[in-house]
Amino acid sequence: MIRYRRDLNLKIKRIGYKPGDATYEEDIPSKNILLIGNGFDLRAGIESTFKDFIFYVIYGCALHNLNTDRLFSDIQMSNYVKIDCSYPSQLKILLHSKDLNVYKKCSEFADNILGRMIFDHLFNSKSFCNLILYFGSFIDSRPFSKEQLDSIKSIYGLSSFCRFNDLKIPKNELNKGIGTLIDIVERERDNLKDNFNVESWLDIESVIEMLVTGSEELKLKYGFEQEGAVKWNASTSNEFLNGLELFELLLTLYLRETQKIDIKAENANAFFDSLRDAHIHSLTKRSHGRIQDFNLSNPNVIINYNYTNIAERFYRALERNPEIIHINGSIDVPDEIRLSELDTNIVIGYTNTNRCQVSKDAFPFEKQARRVIKNTEYVNINNLIDSGMFDLIIVGHSCGIADSDVIGRLLSSENLKTAVILCHSYLDLVLAFNNIKAMLTEDRFNELLSFSEKEIYGNLYFSVENKA
Repeated sequence: MIRYRRDLNLKIKRIGYKPGDATYEEDIPSKNILLIGNGFDLRAGIESTFKDFIFYVIYGCALHNLNTDRLFSDIQMSNYVKIDCSYPSQLKILLHSKDLNVYKKCSEFADNILGRMIFDHLFNSKSFCNLILYFGSFIDSRPFSKEQLDSIKSIYGLSSFCRFNDLKIPKNELNKGIGTLIDIVERERDNLKDNFNVESWLDIESVIEMLVTGSEELKLKYGFEQEGAVKWNASTSNEFLNGLELFELLLTLYLRETQKIDIKAENANAFFDSLRDAHIHSLTKRSHGRIQDFNLSNPNVIINYNYTNIAERFYRALERNPEIIHINGSIDVPDEIRLSELDTNIVIGYTNTNRCQVSKDAFPFEKQARRVIKNTEYVNINNLIDSGMFDLIIVGHSCGIADSDVIGRLLSSENLKTAVILCHSYLDLVLAFNNIKAMLTEDRFNELLSFSEKEIYGNLYFSVENKA
């Protein structure tokens, strides 16, 4: 939503446009479109980063081995798992669900060719990567040999024997059951705070694109440049697809639990006020005073790239009823579009912006195809951009090229009055700037950044959150 003067979301001061006036504040109603990404949910306190999710899968793999073929005695199990302890949230979610099938799905994903590729290039520590793959490597290999059993026990801190001795587990951390595993995983998480090779949802989409198109540039970026590291053919495409669908299913199960927060009117008002306060200083300065204020609490349309219902609940708490479109599906599928043959309708995929030639086996990995397959809500972009002037605010979204089919068309519309990108950090601003430049024609990009004092429409502004 971008309001202008009355009940719109941006209060704009247009300079040198009205004849005879040096400055004035414009008061023109328009439609307000809010486009939100994962940063919106993160600000609301939802643990929905890729890192959060992948450690959920890691703990699920561990619990799968614990619950398979009675590897441990009842005493060992009771010492290992105490649900009421202060465990990481991802582990708590799994323990409280008590769903052995979820544990198995985590292990199946880790053992899938897509999962193995992600894990193998996710961490700089190869020993930790081996440990995770080991969690998922015994699905069909029973019975265990003594060496395998000793190895598994050592991973869980129940034996002094350690196959992966390069993990260098201190003696005082051994044989503490689940405490040992938590120490191992959390130490690795701390070591990798800024060193993940694959750290965001945008990276996952890029890895999928790399696997499908064989992009040499992406192979180099994500460490797949070795000869033969990526093998894509018809015989492996089904396994890749099964891995992607497992990924989507596990993400659905995880987010259904993490979105369970209490949202009341006072929470919603405080949320939108804090967003405004965090950005207004930067936005006013970066617009050279053209934007005086903005308000996010009353949009007409929300294009929601998140899978959660957090945005709906915020606006419902304020007794607002904007049109909310889950372009990439939702973990709470509306009954009117729910399909019995699908476990979830959330979409993860890539956009073939370069029109690379791919085999028909690769079509289901494109976002457009996955939206059809999963029956997500349809966004009539033509209707949005052709039905009158509109303002656009983008919150918590990297403006990745994979979403250019929506974002690019909104920014290219002649009906766009003002677009604002609210960025969490300076690096996020640079990323969004580069992505937008890549998705637009050179003429349109330059037009958006011309900031003509005589032109009312078509300006693009960025802001960076004040961390004070």
